[in-house]
Amino acid sequence: MRRLGKVIRAKGRKIIVKATFAPRINQIVYGYDLNPIGRIADVFGPVNSPYVSVLLNVNVNGTKYLGRYLFIKPGFRHRR
Repeated sequence: MRRLGKVIRAKGRKIIVKATFAPRINQIVYGYDLNPIGRIADVFGPVNSPYVSVLLNVNVNGTKYLGRYLFIKPGFRHRR
């Protein structure tokens, strides 16, 4: 697992993460307990310190993850 970043805001079914890198959209996001909690909806902000919007699954409470780190699985890279 690769650390995505720290959750800084939670509102409804979306949370904002201050990321350490720019991940791909639609990657599955895992919580601190390594259970899947949602998918990456958007990446915005500066390239060297991006922010990520995560759309949470229906049964997940976003406020539980405030101030905690989230993770993603390293994606596989396509070769040409």
